[in-house]
Amino acid sequence: MFVSAEDHLVELMVEAGVIQVDGYYKLKLHETDPTAPLSPFYLDLRRVTTSTNGLWQQLTWTLRQFVDGLAIECDDHHSQFCYRSVAPIPQAGLPLFAPFAHDQRHPLLNVRNVAKTHGITGNLIDGEYKEGDHVLVMDDLLTKAGKLEFCRKLEEHGLVVAAVVTIVDREQGGRERLEEAGYKFFTLMTASELLASAKKMGKISDDKYSEIMTYLGLG
Repeated sequence: MFVSAEDHLVELMVEAGVIQVDGYYKLKLHETDPTAPLSPFYLDLRRVTTSTNGLWQQLTWTLRQFVDGLAIECDDHHSQFCYRSVAPIPQAGLPLFAPFAHDQRHPLLNVRNVAKTHGITGNLIDGEYKEGDHVLVMDDLLTKAGKLEFCRKLEEHGLVVAAVVTIVDREQGGRERLEEAGYKFFTLMTASELLASAKKMGKISDDKYSEIMTYLGLG
């Protein structure tokens, strides 16, 4: 039976324990909004880099195919390769997307939260770049919080955000915030697509799936 690359990726995610649906979970948004409802699902994409089932390799391959298929406007033309550098959002993003950057032969930028105080001091961004370079911002998840602060930090250093790409969009308002701020956003899959695929595989019950869709406002 034919299995799509995306379905195979979800199978490996399930096997690695990325998708958690056995409890109710606090998210990053609870740091600023502790009264928000707990999430009936959790996506632990940090497990990608610790798995031994080929998930990391499959994700890197799938991302390469996905990004290569995007037509991102750059200057006065359209190009599949209009970005020069890859800037993962720390901390989870850096190890997760390093293989993608190296596979694509694009410089990897390490954007620090605090400037270095040793060695070559004052650096907030490590890596090869120059003013005006177009940068592909990458992260594991998009939640309600969005990635605005990170994008603006890059712009303060003279870089241009070509687009923001995530593995999963949790469909909780982050896309709208990014697009309203003028950034292009692309995701490998939405939370509802990921969970529907896991449900099809029998990994999530009908009742749990309905509960999650109601929580996301999609039920």
